[in-house]
Amino acid sequence: MPPDDAALLIEADRAWRRILGVLRIALGSQSPAAVTGPVLDHLLAAGGMGADEAAFRHRVDALAAAARDAFIRLVGKIESA
Repeated sequence: MPPDDAALLIEADRAWRRILGVLRIALGSQSPAAVTGPVLDHLLAAGGMGADEAAFRHRVDALAAAARDAFIRLVGKIESA
């Protein structure tokens, strides 16, 4: 695997684990979809992910797109049934 792809996938894995960890600790079984506004900003800041929801969502979306691109390069595109 090319070093750049490896670094990207490691970064994505760490980001997802951090996000999930903060949500599990803070919310327990409550759906994270119900968390918005100041509560979400506080959770993001507590998890070291910044306090700006819009910037966080943009960063996560960009990371997800880059990870998907790497997956397609390395594994190939999986067609839906």
